[in-house]
Amino acid sequence: MKKLIGIKILAATLIIFSLASDSLAQTRITFARGRTSKTLSGTLAAGGARSYVIRLSIDQTFTVDVSSGNDEISIKVRDVHGSFNEEFGSFETTTDANGDHYITIRNTGRRSTRFTMTVSAY
Repeated sequence: MKKLIGIKILAATLIIFSLASDSLAQTRITFARGRTSKTLSGTLAAGGARSYVIRLSIDQTFTVDVSSGNDEISIKVRDVHGSFNEEFGSFETTTDANGDHYITIRNTGRRSTRFTMTVSAY
């Protein structure tokens, strides 16, 4: 009985750790010297998400454009002041703070899909 309880606790701990590490994993976006944008691509499972972080300066125009096979990729951006409205397809703002800005894209569709995302700041 004690062994079974221990196994259940271990399994629950591993599940929680796995979920937390996925949500905390972020890819830092940097631009090549002299460039103002970067294009990334990949695949998102149904309901899957991927997070990115980019350091920006105040008064930069910042855009995120996402295209996918299912056109069901949402874009959520957050800065030091909080989250912006969730968008589909593209997002644009002028930054009002120096520092990291966080981008999360999520596949809201029922099937996995390939995506291409271009992030620009100028």
